[in-house]
Amino acid sequence: AGCLSEPLPASPSEPWSNPFLRPGAAVRIQIDYVEGRMPSAYATDGLLDVMADVGTPASIEMRATLPPRGAPYTSPAIIAIHQATYTGVPDTWRDAEGIPLLHVLFLDANYTKEEVRGIALNGYPLIAIFPDQLSNLPLFKASARVPASLPEGFERSILVHEYGHVLGLVGCGLPELELRENATDRCHSTQDTSVMLPYLHQSSDLRTWALDDER
Repeated sequence: AGCLSEPLPASPSEPWSNPFLRPGAAVRIQIDYVEGRMPSAYATDGLLDVMADVGTPASIEMRATLPPRGAPYTSPAIIAIHQATYTGVPDTWRDAEGIPLLHVLFLDANYTKEEVRGIALNGYPLIAIFPDQLSNLPLFKASARVPASLPEGFERSILVHEYGHVLGLVGCGLPELELRENATDRCHSTQDTSVMLPYLHQSSDLRTWALDDER
């Protein structure tokens, strides 16, 4: 999925629970983007659909507030942008009315590791997506027969995948009900049909590859 995830830091000393995990809780999504990097409706609608499927009604507030960087982003730079623009309360991940507030950044350029297309930074209600990198995927470049709309499919898959990290769907340093003994990546699933699989669109056949996103 072009995702960089790292084990979580040590648990906080004070009791805390992830507000995005409350059954039936409404969630607000604040999206800040660099000019020209507004997310596609296909991607955002896909995230809203998935959230609705698991009982989390959500709404999106779209804001174009970010200046272009024109250079690779580091994790500290992404966190600094989040801290300067997030309208929620950092300690609770909620807005002033107590509603859980997810922050999504659509950024220009790339991350310091060019293979990264999206990242969820542990300890923050934060996802960063790098849309400029979506059309650089090897199979996308392999053939002109690939429909031009496919980057939106990648965008949706990566956005949903990163939201999975926000929920803590895989261990990544957290206790797990079922340990994945043979896992090479403790922050991703090893199941082929899981959205938390770290690799997407692996088919060498362009037709089946184009349909992989429907999984």
